[in-house]
Amino acid sequence: MLDETFLRLKALVGENAIKSLEKERVLIFGVGGVGGHVAIALARSAFLNIDLVDGDVFSFSNINRQIGATTKTIGQQKCLVLKEMIKKINPLCSVETYDFFYSKETKNLIDFSKYSYVVDAVDDLDAKVLIARKAKQNSVRIVSSMGAGNKFSPTGVMVEDIFKTSYCPLARVLRKRLREEGISSLKVVYSKEKPQKIDEDFVGSCYFVPAAFGNLIAYTVFKDCIS
Repeated sequence: MLDETFLRLKALVGENAIKSLEKERVLIFGVGGVGGHVAIALARSAFLNIDLVDGDVFSFSNINRQIGATTKTIGQQKCLVLKEMIKKINPLCSVETYDFFYSKETKNLIDFSKYSYVVDAVDDLDAKVLIARKAKQNSVRIVSSMGAGNKFSPTGVMVEDIFKTSYCPLARVLRKRLREEGISSLKVVYSKEKPQKIDEDFVGSCYFVPAAFGNLIAYTVFKDCIS
């Protein structure tokens, strides 16, 4: 059965492309709204080494947009839920989990040099800077997710260098921090839609935008790895 799993993908990109993914090892920081979709998309795209970093658990407020969130997974570790989902899709996929938030205190617990690609799908600004710095120091390819909150339409989601983005408050702040770090380029997925907001007490969210972010990030990783 496993021989048939990626038959249609092979028909699209070729057998050599599929085989080339065997040596790729992807590290995903954050497996919530955006990162969860990245993980599942890569699992369905013949990647055999996907490692996950997230210290959070699922809550009811995650159900509207996070692929691993159901009424059955509330209170469960996001990393472990996504690992189980990946294994059900592709039993041959190796998945290592780091059940903590990435920070100055935990940054030395992960060896970036083991990876061929890093996905940053966290919300914390300090963590995003740390991840970008570590990836650059280890010459590891990286794509970073910008803010999906307060965005409603998936049609505005695109890949761009962070220094060419617009209408993204997170990207604006992160650009300044990256300049201070001497980082002059960072591939990001962001939405050029102007932020939407009705309730000032909450960051608005929907399923469409994080899913679009996650799938575009996964496509970017896939394309870079087979090219």
